[in-house]
Amino acid sequence: MSESANTEKTLFQLSFPLVLNAMIGMGVMIADTMIISAYSESAAAAVSIANQILLVAFDLSALFAAGAVVLISRCLGAKDTAGARRMAETAMLGNAIVSVSIGVMILALAPWLISAINCPAEIVSDAVVYLRVGAFTILFNGVMIAATATLRGFGETRVILFLGIFAYAAYLTSAYVLIFGAGPLPELGVLGSALATLIVRFTAVVT
Repeated sequence: MSESANTEKTLFQLSFPLVLNAMIGMGVMIADTMIISAYSESAAAAVSIANQILLVAFDLSALFAAGAVVLISRCLGAKDTAGARRMAETAMLGNAIVSVSIGVMILALAPWLISAINCPAEIVSDAVVYLRVGAFTILFNGVMIAATATLRGFGETRVILFLGIFAYAAYLTSAYVLIFGAGPLPELGVLGSALATLIVRFTAVVT
């Protein structure tokens, strides 16, 4: 087999798990919307509005991740494994510091942020609850994104896919149970949806 064919195969093996993970993620987002919408339209609206703020915060919390992939790959190309590990540690620490700062601001400013985007009065309380729980989620998101960038830099894209599948399955299960309640667990609605996100991201970081 030619060198170019080997290169193409390697690129496919590296990229296919990431593409598949992204596709599964899109499906999970649709399923998540269906679950919260089945609970109530107002809950779905509150989650949607709060997520507009959280998505921006999540992007900011991943500040060092993109650069980490490049620097880790460069170190590995130079056969400097120790340097690659240092870059990974720096990215995680940097993302954690940025994430904590953003989370604290959102936690303190949640009511003002919700009112600033003209949230309907009848869903303000639910949106604030979701946003405040989401503020805690941001820390774990920053670390998780840095860890994912590290895995990408080291070429461990299959690990990202396997962990993603586990996290998505755990999230949908916990979201359904916490939103609608089951057995001794009460019906939590919007709070349940937010807690499911927090629990899964915390678990992903610990794992």
